[in-house]
Amino acid sequence: DGRIKEAQTDPLVAHVIENVIGVYKDDTLIYSRDEQKIMIRMADEIKAEIKDFTPNNEKLWNLLYPNWREIIKDVTVHLVVGLPKNYDALALEDERGNPAMVYDMGNWIIYQNMNLRDVVRNLLTHELAHLCNYVSFPKLKELSLMGYQEKLNAISFDEGCAHLLSFENKDISSVDWQEEKFEK
Repeated sequence: DGRIKEAQTDPLVAHVIENVIGVYKDDTLIYSRDEQKIMIRMADEIKAEIKDFTPNNEKLWNLLYPNWREIIKDVTVHLVVGLPKNYDALALEDERGNPAMVYDMGNWIIYQNMNLRDVVRNLLTHELAHLCNYVSFPKLKELSLMGYQEKLNAISFDEGCAHLLSFENKDISSVDWQEEKFEK
């Protein structure tokens, strides 16, 4: 209803701002009535896609994470408004330590003319791959205990898996990796 300051005091939003994003310049977030209507429409579409979620590259998911359905069953996706600009999707532990994803609908306005089904599936595939990596390879969560080289390897592995599994919403076996655009 346009009361952004009130939304930012919601326990989950406040937790994300204080413990995940950290200190930031307090942008004044103002959304027009039309933008609010767009956010409501998009939130409805996102909810429908979440209910029917199947990851991109499901065959590969089944090989990498045979118990992925069990791993993700307790993940909650929160649709919020009030995060700073550019924070459209975050995977984190909520204020109670449970696995969660946060989608800020104000930051999703940029996707309004895209196929939301593809955007949601891609982001869910990417972020849930991180969660599956942390369960399958628990040492990935111990970055603060790692030296530089080990930390670089862990981050590269984790991000590499997440990006590969969600790459362009395609089955990765259909991608021509020899294409000129990849040489750059």
